[in-house]
Amino acid sequence: MEMKVASQKEYAIGVDIGGTKILLMAADRHGVVRHKKKVSSTGNLEEIFRLVDMFIEESNLQHQDIAGMGIGVPGDMKGTEGIVRVSVQMGWKNTDIGAFIKGRYAFPVFIKNDVNCSALGERWFGNGDNTDHMVYISIGTGLGGAIIANGRLVEGNNYSAGEFGYIVDKEDIRAGVFNSAEGFGNLERKIAGRSLSQKSDGIGCTSRELFREYIQQNKAAVEIVEQYTTDLSILIANLVSILNPEIVIIGGGVSESMGLIKGIITEAVNKLTIFPVDIRLSKLGGEAGAYGCIYYVFYEGLPQLEKVPQEKQKAWRKGFEAMYQDCPQ
Repeated sequence: MEMKVASQKEYAIGVDIGGTKILLMAADRHGVVRHKKKVSSTGNLEEIFRLVDMFIEESNLQHQDIAGMGIGVPGDMKGTEGIVRVSVQMGWKNTDIGAFIKGRYAFPVFIKNDVNCSALGERWFGNGDNTDHMVYISIGTGLGGAIIANGRLVEGNNYSAGEFGYIVDKEDIRAGVFNSAEGFGNLERKIAGRSLSQKSDGIGCTSRELFREYIQQNKAAVEIVEQYTTDLSILIANLVSILNPEIVIIGGGVSESMGLIKGIITEAVNKLTIFPVDIRLSKLGGEAGAYGCIYYVFYEGLPQLEKVPQEKQKAWRKGFEAMYQDCPQ
């Protein structure tokens, strides 16, 4: 796969906003990091972008050296305008981030779903090996996903593709349990880290300890993990049968503890689908989203801007130049 770079400016800023932390990164088009910083998260936009401004200053970068900024946000995005329909983790509903930062920066800002950014980062600089066919499953506080097919991120009609947490099965229907846009999804309630932590607490261990207890044949842990691996393996097998990816990567906080059971999941998936697939755990861990934001700026966001008619480009550039007069140097 050939990657084309639109800007000759050296650096991009990546901002991965999560429910508990925000990771900020400045890196070049090759993924070489100049500066990175992790801070506690907040749902207050003014505070978030105060932290971003401080980070840029700490990076000793001039605005004219920055090609653009990518921001990964948890939640359901509305198109490309930077509006978050709902984010349970951040407490946002119809939050217009794009409007909030309009005129604040002298470079383009791209606001994307955080799991999509993680998938792009893992594909570019992690265990994705730049494959053109990949599914990324993020298991953290919630459950999300991203799809890369034929070398392109699949975002869907309403930019909500990959929301695996809202998958339902017949047990949900029988129990009268239905998805709500303002709460955790049906499958999310079974597979996400929040559910795993609650079940682990119930038997007196942490979710990190749960998989070790399973290997040691703790009866209660075996029951929980067997159901967990079954639900996750069914999800992966169905995605493989539908999308035919080369690689499935499991990321998110829970994946960091899954090394002990990855072989069990792979074996189960191989029994459930006839299509071969390589199942891997994330290499980048919590840094995947920030790397993906950087990737998006250089290899997708800016190249897409180049396709905009020249007259619009001129207007936008003029606007950026005007903004720059009032921006910090």
